[in-house]
Amino acid sequence: MNPTRIAVAQFRAVIGTPPLTAQAPEARR
Repeated sequence: MNPTRIAVAQFRAVIGTPPLTAQAPEARR
């Protein structure tokens, strides 16, 4: 697994972002 994706997923979970955005973290950047 990508460590970056895991970090992003944890970050989004902390801020309470919907899981839909976690599917494409690079697209949001």
